[in-house]
Amino acid sequence: ITTVANKTYLHDAPPYVHLSKTDSAPQLKVTHFTVHGGMRGYRMSRASHGVKEGCYYYEVLIQQPPSAAEIVNALPQTVRLAKKLQKQLDEELNRTKRGAGGDDSVENKNNRPTVGGHLRLGWANRTGDLQAPVGYDKWSFGIRDIGGSRIHASMREDDWGGEGFVPGDVVGLCISLEEEEDRHIRFFKNGQAMGNFEIIKGKRRGGAAFENIPEGTYYPAISVYMGGTCKVNFGPHFTYPPRMLPTGLKVKPMSEVVADPPSPQEVVQAIKLP
Repeated sequence: ITTVANKTYLHDAPPYVHLSKTDSAPQLKVTHFTVHGGMRGYRMSRASHGVKEGCYYYEVLIQQPPSAAEIVNALPQTVRLAKKLQKQLDEELNRTKRGAGGDDSVENKNNRPTVGGHLRLGWANRTGDLQAPVGYDKWSFGIRDIGGSRIHASMREDDWGGEGFVPGDVVGLCISLEEEEDRHIRFFKNGQAMGNFEIIKGKRRGGAAFENIPEGTYYPAISVYMGGTCKVNFGPHFTYPPRMLPTGLKVKPMSEVVADPPSPQEVVQAIKLP
């Protein structure tokens, strides 16, 4: 795994691993590498290719979500929101009008979306519900932007060693399916491993968010809520290659799931008559 020199680097010629429009909730705006959320609840997008063996990694750049005013303007006039969400939107709009904070204010120092714009990222089987966030059912495993909570089958755990993430952060997602007794998922923030580690006899161990995950084919999965936006990088070059890995763990970029296309010379050689 190597570092990307330009943060906008993406594969520029097919075939390649990409976000699948046909395997994404229709409410989302999906290109090959970006997801823009609709203005309602969580919806999911899966990648075009999955893995059932080996150890693979991809990363997600968290982008700036829409402001509260943009969210309100995008909602249908007849929409009825939950009381709590309606109150949050009203308060945010009032703060913005008074110039006392708001989505675009310098007072929002931690860059965290104040209303909407949330994400849950992870890995999902093909049977995971697209009309729900990653981690909603038993078919997906995810991390939440708020506090870095890990979520599976709608069970949330806050105290596993995760970290929250905001626009500008890059979240790394690794899945290891190499050994039956050690199938696991781990997460990274700006290249640094999340989770709790320990050194045993000079070897680094631990850090997994999920362990003993079931056998199956797992796809990179992105879910966004109320305007959440992100850009996905499947490799081979990463903004933040994973660091602080357990001893012996070798990670491949998700892009390697798809073989490089043959060169024109190789094609000619393959079809050349004897």
